[in-house]
Amino acid sequence: MLASKLALLLLLRAVAAKIPSVQLNNGVLMPQFLLGMGPWCGKQGDCYNASAAKADVEMALGLGIVGIDTAKGYGSHGANTGIGEAVALHPRNATFLQSKVPGCSSPNTPAECAAKTAADFDAVLAELKTPFVDSMLLHGPPHVTPKGAACDAAVCALAKAQWGVLEEYYKEGKARSIGVSSASLLPCSCPCSCPCSCPCPCSCPCFCPCSC
Repeated sequence: MLASKLALLLLLRAVAAKIPSVQLNNGVLMPQFLLGMGPWCGKQGDCYNASAAKADVEMALGLGIVGIDTAKGYGSHGANTGIGEAVALHPRNATFLQSKVPGCSSPNTPAECAAKTAADFDAVLAELKTPFVDSMLLHGPPHVTPKGAACDAAVCALAKAQWGVLEEYYKEGKARSIGVSSASLLPCSCPCSCPCSCPCPCSCPCFCPCSC
């Protein structure tokens, strides 16, 4: 166990020294490697929690990994709280903090999806104890129910409603960039145009860290 942990630490240190950045279209620099803080629970019910997440992020930042990725859906056992506590130990501009809000699905209305997206965004900031994130992504764009049915104008309306919330929070400085993650070809084929110059969330590429 000790040998494998040491090997992992050495690997992360080597990776951290070589991580390039990509410049988004609003000038924000985003590291091309972010440490994913996804949730898990062991067979004994021991779930990834705040203390474990804090320790891991502290270790990563200490090794020089500056990109941290999490999501609203990853915080059910307090992991996001631990991430925020670790990030707070460093100057805020020393860490690229990315999170995600879940996609909204029918039979919700666009107004309901917009309200839920705003509430989820606020919850993420509260859990992470930060006034802004460097990147906020729509975590799996809207889909119809049952999942996998054809993309239509109703689904695009949900996507536009959620995307509109991300744009507003971006304008308010609560996200330095916005985009889409975990998209399938379904929303990429939506016959609609998005309310900004970015090719998301209604068209490919399926991962689009962008800013409008």
